[in-house]
Amino acid sequence: MEDFINSKAKEYFGIDYVFPFQRLVISNILRSSGFYGEDEKYEAIPRQIVLLPTGAGKSLCFMLPGILIDGITLIIFPLLSLMADQERRILSSGSTVVTLKGGMDKEEKDRVYKQIESNSVKFILTNPETLKTQGVLNLLIKANISQVVIDETHTVSQWGESFRPTYLEVGEHLNNIGCELITAFTATASDYITQSVIKHIFLGDQVNIVRGDPDRTNIHYSVIPSLNINETLVDLLQKVEKPAIIFHNSRVSTEITSRFLRYRLNDSNIVYYHAGLEPNEKKAIEEWFYDSDNGVLNATCAYGMGVDKQNIRTVIHLKPPSSIEAFLQESGRGGRDRKPAKSYLITTRDMEPNLITDSLKSDRCRREILLNLMGAEIDNCAGCDICDGSFSHRETGLLQLEEFFKKNRFMFNIEQSVNILKGYYTFYAKQEQYHNTCGFGILSKWDKDSIKEGINILIQSNTIKKRWGRLGLAYPKSDKLIS
Repeated sequence: MEDFINSKAKEYFGIDYVFPFQRLVISNILRSSGFYGEDEKYEAIPRQIVLLPTGAGKSLCFMLPGILIDGITLIIFPLLSLMADQERRILSSGSTVVTLKGGMDKEEKDRVYKQIESNSVKFILTNPETLKTQGVLNLLIKANISQVVIDETHTVSQWGESFRPTYLEVGEHLNNIGCELITAFTATASDYITQSVIKHIFLGDQVNIVRGDPDRTNIHYSVIPSLNINETLVDLLQKVEKPAIIFHNSRVSTEITSRFLRYRLNDSNIVYYHAGLEPNEKKAIEEWFYDSDNGVLNATCAYGMGVDKQNIRTVIHLKPPSSIEAFLQESGRGGRDRKPAKSYLITTRDMEPNLITDSLKSDRCRREILLNLMGAEIDNCAGCDICDGSFSHRETGLLQLEEFFKKNRFMFNIEQSVNILKGYYTFYAKQEQYHNTCGFGILSKWDKDSIKEGINILIQSNTIKKRWGRLGLAYPKSDKLIS
């Protein structure tokens, strides 16, 4: 007997196999819509929160029912880039879609409104800010909305409670529209986020929670201690597979780091992306990175959480996000094609502690720690630097600096040390024996400022001490180097 859901997924999207959790979500939506009859609809819970890992195919879960059931599916996204990406997917299935957003001219607005009023579209895309406008609300109240979808729902709590308070009003707006069939999708959500979504989106009503395994087994997690993030990045980007994303916590950081890396690596395929760019700039970068096989994107979280670039091989965090949900979301940008991908978190001694960094300080399996923070468990680690033995407690450059100051105890001041480590021929490094014994040029690939920064960090931590203005390792010559 032909499998209905599989056959329809094949017909509209060319998908040969629907995964078990996708099937469960699709079946719940179809039952709640009355697609299988009124008896099935009466038994179903029309509100559900779906937690599926990034790359598990959340879009199919609402796009397939949206095509099959009568009426219009309203999809609410947090970012414009997600709306553009989803529009492309819907159109590729042969279905119809319109977008409601700010800044529409009168001609475009009239055209879209007419399509919605005449029930001649299957999907409407919008965001919380547009949803709250009275004109849009009045339009949607009169429209034949049969299904509401909220994607990346964890942002309702994370952003709504901080800088986008309109997110907290979404539930009231949906209540006014009057559609009972509501599905909230996210890749990751702790109990706190889940309860926040129930409160603000579903207004405390009963919900069905579908929780997929948040463990992305194709992603390998690593932590890299560093004395200098820039130098660690330069070294790392020469080793890792691309395309790659480097996540930053500020717009300025994306721009500065991008320019630095372009210069140091002589690579024009390194760009930056943040919400402060003009719309045409963002679109151009999104399209370029989407098609790139060797690009490096320095981005804030503004780079769309659901933009469907399948082949990202490496994700690097310079600082951990504030929540485990955000970390797993962003690291989940890698390996959406289910092929191996790498996630790296670079840590420094002056990094502000938070839940993620504090938890990862132990020598426990990274995957176990991350999933435990989500309230999940694993049987076996699919890949991390602790379990495969590749983790090193030593920061990048630490060994070279320790060796130098152990061999040359209290011989050179900071400036002299920097020049020798860099490999500059100074008065103190002219003699041939210095080349072989004092560590001449052992950090030649580093910038002078980076070397100086590393030395100052070791001075502040009392690894290196000053005596008569000159530096030396803070341990006797006979002592072993720090392990």
